[in-house]
Amino acid sequence: MFVTLFLGVLNVETGQLVYCNAGHNYPFIIKTDGRVEELRRTHGTPLGAMPDISYGKSEMQLDNRDILMLYTDGVSEAIDVNENQYTEARIKRKLGEFKDAKPETITKSMISDLNIFVGEADQFDDITMLVISWHHKKKRG
Repeated sequence: MFVTLFLGVLNVETGQLVYCNAGHNYPFIIKTDGRVEELRRTHGTPLGAMPDISYGKSEMQLDNRDILMLYTDGVSEAIDVNENQYTEARIKRKLGEFKDAKPETITKSMISDLNIFVGEADQFDDITMLVISWHHKKKRG
């Protein structure tokens, strides 16, 4: 038995993200200029796959109004009636439509697009998404 895991700690005051990726899908970041980037860093195999594995960490700085999107492989591997997968490429393309959008808007639109894609096909895995937008708060003085 094993589990893939993305663990992140976001400092909501500074936008500093410290994370570890144990074989999980790469999260996406929608930058303020509309570019969509992947956090392409894996720090080890899935948890439980091998004993006595140690994991590293990475840090990154979110910019004001950056949007972070995490998802399970049930999203990218969702299938339609012809057994075509939704894919990471389609997720990335769709996210490119959401510059400056609210997390709720992104989530609802992604779910809608996914539902249209899968149609009547039965799914075999969980479909989970988390969308976070970080906003720098200016200090009053």
